[in-house]
Amino acid sequence: VGMKRNNISRDEIHALRSFFKEVFSKNDENFNSRVKNLAKEHKESIIQEVINFIDHGSTRSFCKPKKI
Repeated sequence: VGMKRNNISRDEIHALRSFFKEVFSKNDENFNSRVKNLAKEHKESIIQEVINFIDHGSTRSFCKPKKI
């Protein structure tokens, strides 16, 4: 609802949803490597904002969901 209210296009919302599923549901490599690999694949500006937030150099970890 918040993204629609902020006039984010439906295509961007779907791309972002797909990105989150790829980042948080796969366990084939570590989280940081997965984010860096997906950054190369996804060029959408909204996804790049999320990647910049995740990869800003913090020493704190993310709480990952068990299943998506």
